[in-house]
Amino acid sequence: MLANNLGQVHTEAGRYSLAQSALEKALEQGSAHDLAHLRGHILLNLASLALRRDDYDQASAILHDALLSAEETQQTYLVTLILGLHARVRRAQGNLAGSMALLQKALGIAHGSGDLAMAETLTAQLHDVERAHGELTGHK
Repeated sequence: MLANNLGQVHTEAGRYSLAQSALEKALEQGSAHDLAHLRGHILLNLASLALRRDDYDQASAILHDALLSAEETQQTYLVTLILGLHARVRRAQGNLAGSMALLQKALGIAHGSGDLAMAETLTAQLHDVERAHGELTGHK
């Protein structure tokens, strides 16, 4: 879906208004063409955009919808990506315990599906959050 890809390019380039427009268009096109399997990906990209804008509440709301969509279409890999991004949102909000819980859930899914590359990425992210939590609580 071209509009989704264009939205990602605009997001990476810092052109957030153009990214928002392209991603919203992608959602409309996906709905019009009954492309339910793409909805979660598009929502993930919208949430990523909201995170870049430091709009954590919007990112969380979008990620909730993205997770429901990914679970409905049984896209395990996408579920782990969504949980990983949601963990980043929680961390940015200062909720390190919430971030760790989301990462542990994603890690369990990645291990269960045999996705070792994703599991490795999530493990590194989890260790980073655990270190930050330890420094915050004085338990290094």
